[in-house]
Amino acid sequence: MLQVAVTASAAEAADRMYRHQVGSLVVCDGPRILGLLTERDLLHGLIRIGQEPKKVPVRALYEPNRLSVGLDAETRECMELMTRHRHRYLFVEEGDAVLGLISIGDVVNRLLQDGAHDVQALTSYISGVYTFDEEQKLIRSV
Repeated sequence: MLQVAVTASAAEAADRMYRHQVGSLVVCDGPRILGLLTERDLLHGLIRIGQEPKKVPVRALYEPNRLSVGLDAETRECMELMTRHRHRYLFVEEGDAVLGLISIGDVVNRLLQDGAHDVQALTSYISGVYTFDEEQKLIRSV
């Protein structure tokens, strides 16, 4: 997770996003994570404030509301949270520790992988290669 200090300028944040080809930065005050600054926050905030990016601190732009999920969160749960709150990122936390960040792209890729697996399983079932046991687990036909 790339970070930016809450006291850094918008120009510094934009430069870091550009150099690392990322769409968000974790906003920190020393070791403490405060929230997330996205490309959208940066663009909309700079237009709203109307000042030079070098003069605008990240503090004036970032989203302090930190949506998070635990390590055991299901893909659909992540998608529902992102959709309901109109966020493109979720922090992954365990206790007080932030372990990572999930993007909407990560969730969509996982849903596509799950869908492809389901299609393959159903195709195998229909062609008679696999069947379901009593617990509805897919098993190879004999």
